[in-house]
Amino acid sequence: MKKKKIISFLIFIVLIVVCFVLYARYIGTTGVKVIETPVVDNDIPTSFEGFKIVEFADIHYGNTTSLKDIKLLVNKINQLKPDLIIFAGDLFDNSIKITENDVNSLKEELSKIDDTVNKYAVKGDQDYSNLTDFETIFKYANFTILDNSNELIYYKNTVPIKIVGTTSILKSKIDYNSAFTILGDENDYFTILIAHEPTIVNEIKDYKVNVLFTSHSLGGLINIPFVGGLIHLKGTDNYTKGLYNVGNVKMYVNSGIGTQDYKFRFNNRPSIDLFRLYNN
Repeated sequence: MKKKKIISFLIFIVLIVVCFVLYARYIGTTGVKVIETPVVDNDIPTSFEGFKIVEFADIHYGNTTSLKDIKLLVNKINQLKPDLIIFAGDLFDNSIKITENDVNSLKEELSKIDDTVNKYAVKGDQDYSNLTDFETIFKYANFTILDNSNELIYYKNTVPIKIVGTTSILKSKIDYNSAFTILGDENDYFTILIAHEPTIVNEIKDYKVNVLFTSHSLGGLINIPFVGGLIHLKGTDNYTKGLYNVGNVKMYVNSGIGTQDYKFRFNNRPSIDLFRLYNN
């Protein structure tokens, strides 16, 4: 009798493990959740009150993200009617060979993303093996690729905000002076930095950054209640998802769409972030 109970218990454990794996692989990696967060800062120009920013990242196309998922993602973004779009890196995955058909499909779908002001993209560490395809796709989709560079954007007034974007901290030496400097303009703007890896927050102490939008972490992939994300990729430290206040910087870590190395997500559905700017 005791032996039967042990066998029954072991069978139950095996079933639980199998169900967990199947869920994490085939259900946890699907769909797109929207996480909405207010960004409040006294430096935000009043003309940008209610300004909507959508961030998406870490598609890792072809790993667990298909063309069908991209179409769902684009539709979800457009439903939010954003003013500004940010892509924070890793369109590609090093384990997946990208074909000409993939490039054409991504060009067509990502070009359907709508905005009222502009669209920006930075490269993630996994994009460096397909730099030409990355640039081809995002330029076709009318994204401005920020590569240790910046732009001023205007909305309903003459007071702009500053958008800065850097290269991947894991793949190149970032030229911070080039990224942040606006020649001939010394105004102190509300500044948004877009970077792929969260650990960049440790290197920007000498530069004004109000808000830092990053990704790369994939939310830790397997997220356990009261424990958090279990997978910590190089370049994330313990910054896995959500808001972190680091010095004077508000850093938001996007948990991404796809998967890397491990084709699983648990308690961590694919997501995009919707931010609304408020002066106070």
